[in-house]
Amino acid sequence: MILARTLGVAGATAAAALVWVLGLLLDADVETVRKSGETVDLPLLYVVVVALLSGIGGWAALALLERFAGARALPLWYSLATAVLLVALVHTALETQLSGGQRLWLGGLCVAVAVVLVTTLPRRA
Repeated sequence: MILARTLGVAGATAAAALVWVLGLLLDADVETVRKSGETVDLPLLYVVVVALLSGIGGWAALALLERFAGARALPLWYSLATAVLLVALVHTALETQLSGGQRLWLGGLCVAVAVVLVTTLPRRA
């Protein structure tokens, strides 16, 4: 189980990196907005670290739910994962200083990580 979940987190991180690379290849503006309002390039290292931390956080949440919620762990975890994805997508959609392409690209990053985590973390080895 540990190996399968480790591979799931690694897969989610790789998916985020792949979306970042595809954004560069498709000449998308690989940028985000700081709190000060300026747009800055989003480095690959940042994307990888955030995806990795998201995967570890999802794994930790699932492990805690399995420990304390018993049979209700998976439905609760799926609900939590969906809520986190929706918050990320709404935040991206409401960011007024990003172009439509940038919003689509950042949303794609969120969805790529979520899809890999939701399909791999709950599996039992």
